[in-house]
Amino acid sequence: MDRLSREWAIETGILENLYSLDRGATEILIREGFRIEFLDSKSTDKSPEVVIEILKDQQEALDGLFAFVKGQRSLSKSYVRELHQVLTRHQETVTGINGSGKRREFELVRGDWKKWPNNPRRPDGTIHEYCPPEQVESEMDRLLQLHQQQRADGVPAEVRAAWLHHRFTQIHPFQDGNGRIARSLASLEFLHEGWFPLLVRRDMRGEYIAALEIADAGDLGPLSRMFAALQIEVFNKSTGAMVPPSTGRETLETVIDAAARTIQERDRKDTGEHANAFLIGEKLQKLACKELKALRNDLDSKLGPLKAKCKATVSEGESPADARTWELQIQDLSERLGLRANTRLWCWWCALRLDDGRVTNILVSTHAVGSPFLGVMATTVSVSRPGPDAQVELPSHVTAMSGSLEPACRQAFQFTYEEQPADVESRFRPWLGQSLVIALETWRRTL
Repeated sequence: MDRLSREWAIETGILENLYSLDRGATEILIREGFRIEFLDSKSTDKSPEVVIEILKDQQEALDGLFAFVKGQRSLSKSYVRELHQVLTRHQETVTGINGSGKRREFELVRGDWKKWPNNPRRPDGTIHEYCPPEQVESEMDRLLQLHQQQRADGVPAEVRAAWLHHRFTQIHPFQDGNGRIARSLASLEFLHEGWFPLLVRRDMRGEYIAALEIADAGDLGPLSRMFAALQIEVFNKSTGAMVPPSTGRETLETVIDAAARTIQERDRKDTGEHANAFLIGEKLQKLACKELKALRNDLDSKLGPLKAKCKATVSEGESPADARTWELQIQDLSERLGLRANTRLWCWWCALRLDDGRVTNILVSTHAVGSPFLGVMATTVSVSRPGPDAQVELPSHVTAMSGSLEPACRQAFQFTYEEQPADVESRFRPWLGQSLVIALETWRRTL
């Protein structure tokens, strides 16, 4: 959470072009903290001293969100203004449009509603209009009223967060700092449900802006789905997170604590607390193998006299030893999907092998997630195809090594030891069906 809060503080300012930070400086500041000795003038476009102060302000604002949730306070206009004061503490001016329609620098009044229009000009020359200054007070009252109603109605957190973020940006009540406030308010909704702050990184800017513009047109779906995916990404990282080494006694204590947790989790597994996850995994893999065999039969039926030119077979393995030839690729694939695969603890795979002169494998793999293992499992669907120069015919169980795995699922399917097998299976079937469609279409395009 310390590293996450520092990354949040860095990225929320970069999104608003308050400063720039190169990747190297970003990584160091996330790992070591906001200290001036870790930032020089070559790493940023602003004074390092000023950037560090802004970062500390933004981290303080996030800390305040945690305290706000812990104190069970209700969202109010006074708190929104208080949040603005903290976030803009080291920002002196803002660019705005005066009464003559000309752009000029204004003194930024912290914690107060805007006095001048702050409508941006789009690349095509059109003006995107926000709420006029004289209507901000009433619009904020309406915003908070609807927000409280959404909570009372049990609207899901990702939908509330997306709505609150978008509606706030439509009002744009402050002269500057509205984007940072909007992401703070969205974070507040997730923290209220025991989740994580909303972390939107600089490389997501295009997708983020596009989702907001689609919301402007009346469709909140892309923005809420993006927010949900970002929560899943952070959750996946947290289940397999490793604490980086620091120095001295702190490092020793960290390693000892990590070792104690590992032994504790291993004991929990040995006593059967997580056994239900493995039983569910076996059921899902048997179901997946059955689906792949049905797919093979459908292909055989449709191909008819062409079967000699395209052969389909199914193979499976139920232990890390059997799946050794897949192991590194499964781990790499899971990493790209935001997971840390623990294939040594538990892994089961099945594959549909399609031989049309070259060999394509559609692989369904279920494995444990994280180390120490916390009872979370994941299933992925992927496609492996060797390059056009592959000449050597390999046995079926090592074919995948001649071509890397590419994901055929938009997200990994996840479940935990606490779930009921029937509930997991009802979620799994449509996910598997959609993923197999993607995998087959990927193969078809290469014919």
